[in-house]
Amino acid sequence: MHRYRIINHCMASLALAAGAVSAQEVDLFKFKAAYNLHSDSNIFRLPDGSDFYSLTGRSSASERIGIANLGMSIQRAFGLQRVEADFNVVDYRHENFDRLNFTAFNYDLLWRWSLTPSFRGSLSTQRRDALGNYADLINTTLRNERVSLSTQFEGQYEIDGAWSVLGGLTQASQRNEQPTIGEDDSRSLSVHAGALRRFGSGSTVSYDIKSYTGRYLGRELSEAALLDNEFRQLNHQLRVSWAFTGKSTASFSLSHLDRSHSNFSQRDFRGWVGAAGFNWSLSEKASLAVGFAREQAAYQTSNTNFSQTERLSFAPLWKLSEKTTLKFRHGISRVGFGGSPAGVASSGRADTTNDTSMSVQWQATRQAIFSASLQRIRRSSNQAQFEFNSKQAHLGAQFSF
Repeated sequence: MHRYRIINHCMASLALAAGAVSAQEVDLFKFKAAYNLHSDSNIFRLPDGSDFYSLTGRSSASERIGIANLGMSIQRAFGLQRVEADFNVVDYRHENFDRLNFTAFNYDLLWRWSLTPSFRGSLSTQRRDALGNYADLINTTLRNERVSLSTQFEGQYEIDGAWSVLGGLTQASQRNEQPTIGEDDSRSLSVHAGALRRFGSGSTVSYDIKSYTGRYLGRELSEAALLDNEFRQLNHQLRVSWAFTGKSTASFSLSHLDRSHSNFSQRDFRGWVGAAGFNWSLSEKASLAVGFAREQAAYQTSNTNFSQTERLSFAPLWKLSEKTTLKFRHGISRVGFGGSPAGVASSGRADTTNDTSMSVQWQATRQAIFSASLQRIRRSSNQAQFEFNSKQAHLGAQFSF
């Protein structure tokens, strides 16, 4: 437990900062309330032709969900310091599958600290509670509430106007209410350090190295299944943010990751990942964002060690009026599953997902925003049990005071 003491000290500092804020006048206090009505034609992500009644107890996997959200945010600046807090309670009510009902409590706490204008950073913690995706659940008839916790400390020192050194550490955990395919609950601690170069044009280049240590929660060593209870990972990352003109920017990243296991090296994997994005302001009323990413993540089954995802997205935006915005997005992702822990043939599984959505947002007043969207997600696979189609619709209203 010694390795987590630094995080605990950081959290204590954040609490002290919040106490200092409460003793002073609040710069900004906002109360938020929202209600969303969401419909999904296939909430359990079942393949076409499934026996829905035996799997779900109903003739269809369609669902309508009412989502009520209450929250508040506080911001306060004092001297070189700034504290921000955001709290939300989200209540999910299902019309057909009421066993999926639950109430989530989420928060974001952030302290933007600064010892001098050149030596600054942030300390933050967040909690996310949501219903997990059923695309890779072992039992689709049960609710899977997923809780993710993260605490981060980041620091930056500007050596001069161009160069800065960076560093920080993160503690993160994820727990699922139900077992998921290829992914167990885990907790990790990571430390990173690097350097950043700024240019007069607004462009930046940075290099960062990050080291992870982690444990799988509730998992025992299993020689038969070659399942380890801990892991390590080392990432090297180069990032570039390039400001072409005042109307367009591009971002690039290239990383090498190396994941290892103390007891079963058969689960190790490594590879190159990265991302590229381009944002172009076509006019005062139209913009375009295009992005590509390649990712690797642990995905441990009897014949798979990792998943590798390649994702491409295209997202234009139009301002129809001063208060109305129309957005379109299409994304396609291809996921392959690799690694062979027992020396046998890999699963060979390969999935392709197409995700298309159209949304409109109308800001009726400064305090009221209304939105609507349509979405279709379609996943095909060379293993038929992982295919699904889902059509979704959304209506929402948000008010702030």
